[in-house]
Amino acid sequence: MRVREAQVSDTPAMGRVMVEAWLTGHQGQMPEEAWQKRRDEWTPEMSAEAWKRNLVERDETPGSREVYLIAVDDDENVVGIIYGVPADEGASEDVADIAALYVHPQMQGKGVGRQLLKAAADRLSEFGFTKLNIAVLTANEPARGFYEAMGGIDVGERTFDEDGHLLAERVYAWPDLRVLTG
Repeated sequence: MRVREAQVSDTPAMGRVMVEAWLTGHQGQMPEEAWQKRRDEWTPEMSAEAWKRNLVERDETPGSREVYLIAVDDDENVVGIIYGVPADEGASEDVADIAALYVHPQMQGKGVGRQLLKAAADRLSEFGFTKLNIAVLTANEPARGFYEAMGGIDVGERTFDEDGHLLAERVYAWPDLRVLTG
């Protein structure tokens, strides 16, 4: 397995991994009505189109500090994705957020997420970021355990609106990105 920059040609596979990993990972972690609505209305093709728009915008924006990486297996199948961006407005210029980190359900627990997070941290540090944040559903114990094992510090809670349902999220921070890049 290796990690590389995502390209527009990867977006169909990225869409499939994103939808399958999200639906599998979040089932039972939110109100069933919200999960079913997402399952019924969100397709891999819709996700792929969103990834494509983002990658085209990145490619057309000089000085973009966004990071889109994928993990591929030996047959070049996409098995994981990570998306890092400058933190929301109001944050310091040296803070990045991981907006998405998803690993195909069959590949979880095999080091894919670890490799993606470390590669994204390396890339983000090249763009001058020194701190990193990621938010995860509070109910997502496996992901929370992963971020804690990776050295993330639980810095608080916030809410996320999933189609009118306010869901609790925990925010993990790496105040020194070098913890992940070393």
